[in-house]
Amino acid sequence: MKRILIFILCLCNFTSKAQVLLTLDEAVKLTLQNNFDIQLARNSSAIATNNNTVGNAGMLPSLNATAGTGGSNTNINQNLADGRTIDKNGVPSNTLNAGASLNWTLFDGMGMFINRTRLNQLQQTGELNYRLQVENSIYEVMTLYYQLVKQQYLVKINRTNLKVSEERLRLAENRYKVGTGSKLDFLQNKVDYNNDQSALVMQEYTLDAGKMQLNQLMAREAATPFLVADSISSDLMADYGALQKDILDKNHSLKLTEMNKNLALLDIKSIRAQQLPKLNMNLGYNYNQSKTTAGFMLLNQNQGAVYGLSATLPLFNGFNVNRQYKNAQLTVENTTLLYKKQQLQLTTQLSAVYLRYTRNKELLLLQQENIEVARQTVAIALENTVQEAALCWM
Repeated sequence: MKRILIFILCLCNFTSKAQVLLTLDEAVKLTLQNNFDIQLARNSSAIATNNNTVGNAGMLPSLNATAGTGGSNTNINQNLADGRTIDKNGVPSNTLNAGASLNWTLFDGMGMFINRTRLNQLQQTGELNYRLQVENSIYEVMTLYYQLVKQQYLVKINRTNLKVSEERLRLAENRYKVGTGSKLDFLQNKVDYNNDQSALVMQEYTLDAGKMQLNQLMAREAATPFLVADSISSDLMADYGALQKDILDKNHSLKLTEMNKNLALLDIKSIRAQQLPKLNMNLGYNYNQSKTTAGFMLLNQNQGAVYGLSATLPLFNGFNVNRQYKNAQLTVENTTLLYKKQQLQLTTQLSAVYLRYTRNKELLLLQQENIEVARQTVAIALENTVQEAALCWM
């Protein structure tokens, strides 16, 4: 009994507020707008898009400007070639310099173009991850919503069972009081009534706990009250052949694995590019000035352009390139195996789900027949109960 009271207190937030109907379309819409996982995936995709630039790929030059000034206070003691001597203490001097430099990698073994392709692939991967998160969130919402429809219906059934148990208990109590029934029968009906009452409380708890989970997916307050639809359509599954084709052609998990394989192939090309020569160009303009009040040179000033080309050819790096190349080949092989594994898993899951769906449709027809039989049985039982009640008061 204490546990029942605790459950009732935990769920009072749902029962104390007016509940409005939440349709499946509204639940999906709220999830797409507010779900935190979807927002995180969207931002990650935006980051990958922002990173996809020619500058980030290394195709553009870098341009830097520098400037600086400084000074000193020194003692000078100089003997010049013409016989003069300079001997002064505390001689001030100052320097001024400024410049601009441009560095541009003209060729790096096609590495910059490989990087550009990799950034394109990473952008597409980010978009696929976002779509996959959207799909997973919608799947979670739909699955949970349909479960709530079922749980809500079970609550109604348990309430009906409780009413029936209450009526049976009342009749058993009346029979016991007038002497036509036993106390054992009355107590047994009391136990059945308490069990049905407990079952109702537990079922209401299951329903409200599921509502909390759905509110979390929609990024709403956990205790936000709502009702779900009374029923769902049973004709939701498409043709098996069409599903099998779509799952292999359009599944985002498979496309994501394929993208990872493409990235692994780019790693192989990038490793090979490290063995090719690199050519850099640099341009610049510098200005330097130095002044002092004593010494051999009172003013030194120069300015002008600088330029140059440099080439680098890697000759040996401890066989690291060969090691990286072999590892990259193994990564490509792993992504190929993972792709085949996912294909098999998806087709197997599809076969299992479709088989369960067809069997459940057959069971649905049988249960519909059982419902009609149960209705007739209940009608007969109620008629007998009325007759028993009438006999009790005769």
